[in-house]
Amino acid sequence: VDADRLVVTLFPNPVVSEIRLQGLRENAQVRVYALDGALLVDTTLTPNNARIDVSALAAGVYMLQVNQTTVKFVKK
Repeated sequence: VDADRLVVTLFPNPVVSEIRLQGLRENAQVRVYALDGALLVDTTLTPNNARIDVSALAAGVYMLQVNQTTVKFVKK
């Protein structure tokens, strides 16, 4: 395991209104994409405020990218 690799946990999954990220050690660029590649959210999160409001997104499957790590999540 590379000690410099960013390990981020996304919860809850599935999500209703707000995604929380755990494991950020510094400010991070976070993007949410639809499965067709459309960029829906582009923001910078801090370790102290690692939350994204996704209440406006339609129910479905999305991809969340934190730096070089991508995680799939489900919006209810």
